[in-house]
Amino acid sequence: MGLAAAGVQLGVGELAATLLPGARSPLTGMGRALIDLAPGPLVDVTVGLVEGKDKPLLMGQLLANHLGVGVVAGELCDARRRAAASLLVSHGLLGGAAAASRPDSDGVTSLAAGALGAGAGYVTLRALAHNSGSAAIAAAVGAGAVTGGLAMRRTSATTTTLERLRGYRALPAAADPLPAPSPEPDFDEIDGLSALYTPNADFYETDVTFPVPALDSHEWRLRIDGLVDEPVELSYAQLLDMGLVEADATLVCVHNPVGGARVGTARWSGVPVTALLERVGVDPRADQLLAHAVDGFTAGVPLEIAGDERRALVVVGMNGEPLSFGHGYPARLLIAGLYGYDANTKWLSRLELTTFAAASDYWTRRGWPRTPARVRPSSRIDVPCDRSIVCPGPTALAGVAWAPPQGVTGVEVSIDGLGWRSAVLSPETNPNTWRRWRYDWPAQPGFHEIKVRTHGQRDPQPERDAPPYPHGAGGCHTISVEVIAGNPLPGRRLAARAEDLAAEGARRVSLASTGVASWLRHGFPRPRFEQDEPTATSQRAAQDTG
Repeated sequence: MGLAAAGVQLGVGELAATLLPGARSPLTGMGRALIDLAPGPLVDVTVGLVEGKDKPLLMGQLLANHLGVGVVAGELCDARRRAAASLLVSHGLLGGAAAASRPDSDGVTSLAAGALGAGAGYVTLRALAHNSGSAAIAAAVGAGAVTGGLAMRRTSATTTTLERLRGYRALPAAADPLPAPSPEPDFDEIDGLSALYTPNADFYETDVTFPVPALDSHEWRLRIDGLVDEPVELSYAQLLDMGLVEADATLVCVHNPVGGARVGTARWSGVPVTALLERVGVDPRADQLLAHAVDGFTAGVPLEIAGDERRALVVVGMNGEPLSFGHGYPARLLIAGLYGYDANTKWLSRLELTTFAAASDYWTRRGWPRTPARVRPSSRIDVPCDRSIVCPGPTALAGVAWAPPQGVTGVEVSIDGLGWRSAVLSPETNPNTWRRWRYDWPAQPGFHEIKVRTHGQRDPQPERDAPPYPHGAGGCHTISVEVIAGNPLPGRRLAARAEDLAAEGARRVSLASTGVASWLRHGFPRPRFEQDEPTATSQRAAQDTG
């Protein structure tokens, strides 16, 4: 009975959110509120354990929680009918209030969607309390399923429409396009080695947004204001008309574990941030560029970074195509050499010129260091896979290495700890991008441990293991392989697969536990850039802008 009422409440609330203009789903509103309330250590533990499955896990938890409330309400209904109804209604209203609090939603319609869902759940619970027969319950469950299905169908149709709108104007050609990459036969022939440019569909996605915004570029605007001479607001078409440039860059997520997949390289096209700043005129007091996303996320970087070798861009294209919704359509910020949480804000809506004394960003308020973390030099072994079985003889060891913004100068491989041997590098496309490497190994029968490390222009890859907090993961990617002559028995392959799964589970638990230890060791940094006292200029600017 309570479960059926909760199902109807969920379906009606979600359907109302798709029908009411500007409304946000009560379920996703609750999810985003939970993300924002989660303390930093809990985020690290969750990402360490489940990695890219955090959002599906959150959705499953939200659904289980909602249906669990329905079960409790059903149990209370016979003895305490008013309390049961109050529990169900308050839960629906809470979801509506959470959705209404989001900056990317209409507060009135979002709250109304939650209220409509709560009302439907209340009516259903009362009706079932008077007629608890199986037919009534089946009808209620069916009604919930239908309304939920309609909501999903309408959301899908809306997304499809916006996908068509996303391509309403093809990206103009860059004023000075980069040359096409030259073939690299010594690397292209290696099966399983990462491509020089990561296909858009395979490029990692990570953010705190839930769900991904589906923005219409006809309505989107980018505002540039704060400590400027003349604020401006640009439409998508006006932004494109400013002229695009291209830049190759590797992006790395700060939560990417050593050897992880949250790293990729693309050819980005966009408008230089310096051109936008010249248009508005920057007040000399400004020392921070604070990027705002449509969902309320913020990330700030020192203003001088916008004009150095990282070549900061407001990006609109990726590998020759407009950005996808998941990668920040219609525009995102990109600053090579810094982790994404600091400098690569997606779904960009505003660039604010301010000071570090006057404004803190999303992750700083959650305990991450104020200083933007530079991407650590690192490398990954793509071929062979960890705990794989290979044949004796010449074997290609290969992978990718990165050290933006200075570039990779060398990669070394160690077999069984017997010294370091130089690998062959692919030509450097750009210091901000990864380079592929290979080492031809004369494999001998037995178990072997393979390790790789990178050298950059300024810093070598840190070999000491370190969790992502507070400056990105450290350590050398290490794999083990077994060299067997002939075809291994099927049982050996199954055993290797089981060992691989066990090792992966142990790795994730270790990553989560070391993350907690790192938070305990470093504590919560004070929200200041480089832990320095604000300058007198910054203090005056804070007073003027505060």
